[in-house]
Amino acid sequence: AMTGLASDVEHLFRVLQKQVDAHWNVHDQPATTHSMTMDLADTFQQEIFSGSRPFGVQCLLVGSDDHDPARTFGVYTIDPSGNWQSW
Repeated sequence: AMTGLASDVEHLFRVLQKQVDAHWNVHDQPATTHSMTMDLADTFQQEIFSGSRPFGVQCLLVGSDDHDPARTFGVYTIDPSGNWQSW
């Protein structure tokens, strides 16, 4: 789920979709929620470090395919600065 400026949400959704498709094409397996969070956070940070304005978007990613086998459910948040947190 994403909330914020509609044009930024649409752009970031397309960017994430391309990243997930590329992961599938290279590894022949779906991307995990953790890897999607890392990729999207990197996209946020690259935009900020390039001197552009930050995306006005807050993201919430939820999945049951977390990379930690001890956890069966992963919830991640990404703020407009590109910092992410796992809950």
